[in-house]
Amino acid sequence: MHLILLWALMSTALVSPHVFVGEPAPFQWDLPVEKLIMPMNGDPNYQGLEWGQQPFPCKGHHRGSTLPESQTTWHVGSRVTFQIYDSTNTTGPSMHDPGAAHSGGSCQASLSYDGGETWIVVQSWEGNCLRVRKGLEGQLTNSYDTDQSYSFELPDSLPGADTAVFAWTWLNASGNREFYMSCSPVKLVASQHSNSPPSDYPMYIANLQASPETAGSQHSMWSQCYIPQNVWIRYPQRYKGINAPVVAESLPNNSQIQFLQLEDDGGMCGSDNKERVEALGLHSGSSSQEPSAPSYTSELTTDRASSKSRQMWSTTWSTSTPSPSDVLWAVPSTERSIWAL
Repeated sequence: MHLILLWALMSTALVSPHVFVGEPAPFQWDLPVEKLIMPMNGDPNYQGLEWGQQPFPCKGHHRGSTLPESQTTWHVGSRVTFQIYDSTNTTGPSMHDPGAAHSGGSCQASLSYDGGETWIVVQSWEGNCLRVRKGLEGQLTNSYDTDQSYSFELPDSLPGADTAVFAWTWLNASGNREFYMSCSPVKLVASQHSNSPPSDYPMYIANLQASPETAGSQHSMWSQCYIPQNVWIRYPQRYKGINAPVVAESLPNNSQIQFLQLEDDGGMCGSDNKERVEALGLHSGSSSQEPSAPSYTSELTTDRASSKSRQMWSTTWSTSTPSPSDVLWAVPSTERSIWAL
């Protein structure tokens, strides 16, 4: 009985309950699921340089050639929805429990019209993103809420695009300091003329370093862009996005998680900080293939048909033990066991 219990615990610990955007179907959807769920910081549970810190943006996945068979269409001026999956390739009640909710956190939905060179934050969620199980808000928990669908409005000011890059980014509340980024191709259909994408809505990037030397550096470009443990952040005004942020309900004073209002950083942590973004893009996971910049369009259309893709991928698990040399300098993954908060 004890051996059976021990094996069950060891087998469960090998599962990496990270998360990714499953709908719209992601770039490189046919990769092993471990690559899709891996945070930008990498995953030292596996061997090899490919498991170190990933290149910004999108872990380089948008530079590949594998697109979903059915690309999602979103209509500008309407309400759209994305869904979070975990390593089960599912969302909702079938996700791991406990999983990797990391006590929630704060997240953003962004778009890029130029292949990931620049980003426009459309919507921010300040607190309880990911959603934790109802009744556990403000507590240290890895249990997900069964509803992992997130909706937001696409403003009329956005132009259309044959292929835009949608990105969901997440700063988890508890556990190791990580930065999640999952990217999907979407077609944007605009019903009115728009000459160019809006500007001045950069993405907030934190918990990443440029190199082994900067991991412990006090250089403000790296040390300032770091989120402490056990907080739901409120983004500085410059990063909140086009829409008003969705703010979680207030927490009682005795909560294990607290809100933290971030001070203005003068643009230090933004996706428009070219020096920082360039440094974060130079990692082992990057591709030599340059991304092609999708063009936006102001073409009028009345086609309201939408395409929805629900991709299921085969799951492959690696049970290899990483050596210290293979872990690199990446901020370690939270999922050395599913109980790590």
